[in-house]
Amino acid sequence: MGRLFQAFEQADASTTRQHGGTGLGLAISRKLAQLMSGDVGVSSEVGKGSTFWFTAFLGKGDGASRRATRPDLRGRRVLIIDDNAQAREVLSGMLLNMTFHVDEAPSGKEGIELVRQAADRNQPYDIVFVDWQMPGLDGIETGKLICALPNLPSPPHLVMVTAYGREEVLRQAEQTSFESVLIKPVTPSMLFDSVVQVISADRGTVREVQVGSSEIDLSPVYGARVLLVEDNEMNREVAIGLLEDAHLSIDQAENGAVAVDLLTKQDYDLVLMDMQMPVMDGITTTKAIRSNPRFASLPIVAMTANAMDRDREQCFAAGMNDHLSKPIDPSKLFDVLLHWIPPRAAAASAAAAAVSSFASVPTPAPSAVCGELLVTGIDTTTALKRTGGNRRRYESLLQRFAESQTLIVRDIQSALASNDSPAANRLAHSLKGASANLGANDLAEAAAKAEAAIESKQSIAPALDALRHSLDSTIAAIRSVLPSESTAVSDLAPNADPSTVAQPLSRLKKLLETDDGDASDFLLEARSTLSQVLTPAEIDSLLAQVGNFAYSDALRSIFAIAARLSLALE
Repeated sequence: MGRLFQAFEQADASTTRQHGGTGLGLAISRKLAQLMSGDVGVSSEVGKGSTFWFTAFLGKGDGASRRATRPDLRGRRVLIIDDNAQAREVLSGMLLNMTFHVDEAPSGKEGIELVRQAADRNQPYDIVFVDWQMPGLDGIETGKLICALPNLPSPPHLVMVTAYGREEVLRQAEQTSFESVLIKPVTPSMLFDSVVQVISADRGTVREVQVGSSEIDLSPVYGARVLLVEDNEMNREVAIGLLEDAHLSIDQAENGAVAVDLLTKQDYDLVLMDMQMPVMDGITTTKAIRSNPRFASLPIVAMTANAMDRDREQCFAAGMNDHLSKPIDPSKLFDVLLHWIPPRAAAASAAAAAVSSFASVPTPAPSAVCGELLVTGIDTTTALKRTGGNRRRYESLLQRFAESQTLIVRDIQSALASNDSPAANRLAHSLKGASANLGANDLAEAAAKAEAAIESKQSIAPALDALRHSLDSTIAAIRSVLPSESTAVSDLAPNADPSTVAQPLSRLKKLLETDDGDASDFLLEARSTLSQVLTPAEIDSLLAQVGNFAYSDALRSIFAIAARLSLALE
């Protein structure tokens, strides 16, 4: 096994060998680890797999790092200078797919002239990609002459493109103000990374943050209208909890048919689209949306628990612009919002003013939540971050998950008995996504295996048995730590004084009337006070209506409660 870390070792030295040997990668890895006073190694067992490990001694950082927000690439002007027409065509195609405006030049001299003309028209290039080896002026000289052009407001970013990765070329490129070097053959991923690297170097696109901080300035998208298309209630609420931080106007659709209908009635800045839904799935919905020229430029972002390359390709082929894997990473979600929603300066100012004025309304102090939340089999720490950092909301989601998912395996079996494999697959897929979002990783894995078994029509019964066992264990663990909401409410004795709920009902009414997402959190905080006077049925209705963002229904419920109690609400 130790020979793996030696350079150019062959396990099979015959000329007809079926397996290759080692190259330099593992040998270099060992050398790097040893330079950091560590080592590398591997443990392997036939039929089970291999585990590679490394150790290293690292110094402690100073606590600050640079975090760059993803720059807006749409409509950026770039120039490709390359004497090879095929190379220009390949690079141009990739850049066009990234929504750049692309011009081409077959020589350094013509490229320099295009840079000068663009500056004279006040349409300067943001980036110039320059091939290294060209007849006449080579890439190095071309870069020097571009930087020396008079009357340039600011020189374009220079990126060297070369098939030679020799140290001398790299050194010359760096000395000639080239900010990045791409080694051919260039892949879309390499190109995108290079573009983001050089554009993010512009002043103002990078800000200092503390290590571990997840704060991102979302003010440019305040007030944007987003359509969330997701059939699973748990997943909708997790997404809403994150989106509240961006002060977005959010509408919801539980399937694609509802989404298409909403799009005919309201303009949206972005659509977050689940893939597997009843009635109309995400792929079909996206194709239906794109068939209308009105929505040709509407950003559609997939949100799915399927993270395979073929799933992403299917999303993009249907017309989606981006892809987020479940469980949703908050920072990636925010990056997507900032990337695809055009900045809304006026809306941001208005939203900030509204937030500021609304903050003057007194809010009851939240009741203390003491100690770390520990639930066996659930990664509560990561999931709490994923749900916006609000512990009460997360606890409520866990309770509702335990109440709503008890019979999910039976529902899957019923669908299979009715020869409705798509429905069974969708139920397993939905459970996988909801479990992952809430940190129940073992349950999510069991649901994924059940989903795969249903798709392949092999070993379904054992997969469902394992899923039932994992689900029962997870629900039991949740209930051992968090009592069910209905039980917690029904155990409270009612108080005869209705005036005690006038203030929290008035506050909830104001939140609902302004479509404020904080209504859900406030209701959780005020539940113990409200339950002293309201009936369990009234509490359950409010929780369901506010949790599903049916604010009009919740307001009607509040008015009915106020009438019953003879309360005059502010």
